[in-house]
Amino acid sequence: AALATYPTLAEPNLSLLQQSGLWSAGYLVVTGLALACAAATALVGRAGPPAASTPAEQAPASARATWLQRGRWLVLALVPSSLLLGVTTHLTMNIAAAPLFWAVPLGLYLLSFILAFQTLVPLPLAWTSWLQAALLTALAVTFLTAEAAPSLTLFALNLAAFFITALLCHQLLAAERPTPARLTEFYLVVALGGALGGAFNALLAPVIFQRVVEYPLMLVAACLLRPGGWPKRAQAQSGMLDLIIPAALLIDLMALASLVGLDLTDLNGAAQVIVVITALVVFAAQARPVRFALAFGALSVAGAYAAGAFGPELARARNYYGILSVIDHAKPPVRVLINGTIEHGAQSLDPARRLQPLGYYHHAGPLGSLFARIGGGPLTQSVATVGLGSGSVACYAEAGEHWTFYEINPAVVRIASNPRLFTFLRDCPAHPAIVLGDARLSLERAPDHAFGLILLDAFSSDAIPTHLMTREAVRLYSAKLRPGGLIVFHVSNQFLDLAPVVESVANAEGLGALDFNDENATNTGDAPTNPATTDYKDASEWVVVGRTADLAPLAIDKGWRPLQPTRGVRAWTDDYSDVFGALIRRQRLAPSP
Repeated sequence: AALATYPTLAEPNLSLLQQSGLWSAGYLVVTGLALACAAATALVGRAGPPAASTPAEQAPASARATWLQRGRWLVLALVPSSLLLGVTTHLTMNIAAAPLFWAVPLGLYLLSFILAFQTLVPLPLAWTSWLQAALLTALAVTFLTAEAAPSLTLFALNLAAFFITALLCHQLLAAERPTPARLTEFYLVVALGGALGGAFNALLAPVIFQRVVEYPLMLVAACLLRPGGWPKRAQAQSGMLDLIIPAALLIDLMALASLVGLDLTDLNGAAQVIVVITALVVFAAQARPVRFALAFGALSVAGAYAAGAFGPELARARNYYGILSVIDHAKPPVRVLINGTIEHGAQSLDPARRLQPLGYYHHAGPLGSLFARIGGGPLTQSVATVGLGSGSVACYAEAGEHWTFYEINPAVVRIASNPRLFTFLRDCPAHPAIVLGDARLSLERAPDHAFGLILLDAFSSDAIPTHLMTREAVRLYSAKLRPGGLIVFHVSNQFLDLAPVVESVANAEGLGALDFNDENATNTGDAPTNPATTDYKDASEWVVVGRTADLAPLAIDKGWRPLQPTRGVRAWTDDYSDVFGALIRRQRLAPSP
């Protein structure tokens, strides 16, 4: 309930200061209730001997848990906790970068605890186990076929598989609860497992894995935890089959992909038959946890291999800011920098067009229109750009101008600065400087009135840096601008309607705002560009903020339109933001299918 109401009710209506005050008051109430419970317990103890205990409570205190049992508790808690972050990262990185999406898996995770430990309605473990096997088999098929299914289907399947898997692990935990005398130890181990699962994904996985390997890896671990037991010495033949069958699956699928050239994403003819047979083999192994786990892993590895995960990328980098990859498209011949599902810049492989901005930044779009009006003039003599991407914006600079890029992700800087990948920073006339770190903090250290133009290009993904578009931030930008300077926001976003936010902030600061929504380009929002086109132009939306008189050179362009206040949109501040409101507005503006 808290997860559902916070982004929808609390955040849109309360400032951070108000939320903090209410939370502190609530915490004091809880503390008072806990003290009252302690006092009541003390009074009851003085009143007389305790009531007769149940047989479970009378169990000898010496019945301690073994280290093996503690380890099982730890793993049963660790796996769902890791999967919680793994499924969130997988879906937002590989399917769609949906804002506020983290609340959905977290809600399902908590719900799995509630259902597993409640005793009102029995949930047969056999039913959960069978349903998990069916969902994980279907999920393994999507991994094998490079997730060649509609995004909504993939979201639903991954979330369902995660929920049932978490429920199964938590049901196994609930079934192993010790006597009340040992419950403190039990829940301490469970809490430790949950913390370790989160730490593994948040701290360790970005360092040791280049892809979101932790997600399928933990699904394999969950399969190993299924009821059924591991092979015993007397079952040597069955135990060997647990290894041989998955190995044969993996070898055969990789051979079909590499030697025969079978495209498993094209579910027609032979590929469809092979996928169905493979799924049946996996599902038939559900009674044997080791065989089922290894078969699931085999399909995951074969799918990654068939999709070229081990080959065609020119570069890949992963850190705590996300996953970056550089790939080439053949038609048209372009090189693209991708963060998850979001393009962050493209460069033509045609030598004659190497320095031509593409994607969101093409000459016929809003940014091209802006520089056609002010480029080469006083405002572009010194420019600050927040967000580097591939560095393509630098090619709007002219010789003698001083441009500075502010970028928080060191992996982006390494990729954009590598001339074997992108040559914008090397070959564009301005040779810009790069400042690594949080842009707002870095801009605070810049001299006042240092820039004629501040360009903010950091709002196209799911994790919106709200602190870059608040009243306090705009006030900072204004202090760093020369007289007549402009602030430019790139507000393209598939899920959030951010232009009204910028307008409300500008209006609150006594500034005007012009909007250019380039809807007629190759694509809309953050959808990947169609590689069949030859111009490689992405639809985009930009907002320019400044004094009304300073906006006059742009106002004569029919593409730039004054932004009017949107009813119900409150200016964001460092103490207040409303991402959910921006999400709802975007859904209302979305075209009907």
